[in-house]
Amino acid sequence: MLVGLIAMMLLLVGCSSSGNGLKEIKTSDLCVTHINLDSKICYGDEKKDVEQVTGEGEEITRFMSYENGIRIMYRNDKVAGISLSDESLDIYESEFAKIGDSKKSILENLGSDNSINEVPSNLDYLYDSQTKKFILGKPDLKETAEEMENVYIVSFMFDGDGNARSIMLVDWRMATFMQ
Repeated sequence: MLVGLIAMMLLLVGCSSSGNGLKEIKTSDLCVTHINLDSKICYGDEKKDVEQVTGEGEEITRFMSYENGIRIMYRNDKVAGISLSDESLDIYESEFAKIGDSKKSILENLGSDNSINEVPSNLDYLYDSQTKKFILGKPDLKETAEEMENVYIVSFMFDGDGNARSIMLVDWRMATFMQ
């Protein structure tokens, strides 16, 4: 657990600089770690590799639900989205934060300059990997599904006390069309 915490702190320090916060989001950032197994599940991973960490899941609509509050959205048997819920507390954590973290601490770590923070219950970061810029509103219309896959979303939902109750790491195509 200590190794995971240190790795998380190093990642956040690497993402931050003099209060300006998160500088970019790469596919290698779109990962969650199973704390007890010290195993990662990342965007683009094969379903068979994910299920070595999670075990078998249950298909619900267009995603797979696994034990401990992790849901995975697949496209062609590769991870295109990861969602953590309250049940993930102390089991999984994202590269950016973990369930239970306060909105204030997430904003301090990731910064507010590139965030969409319009309502108390949500906080979003959208990043276009082609232009290498954050998007502070709805992404421009993309011409192809592949272009939509180049926009990454890191999204947090908070409870009434301002603590993260869900974390989602997903591309724009999956978030929009669930495909």
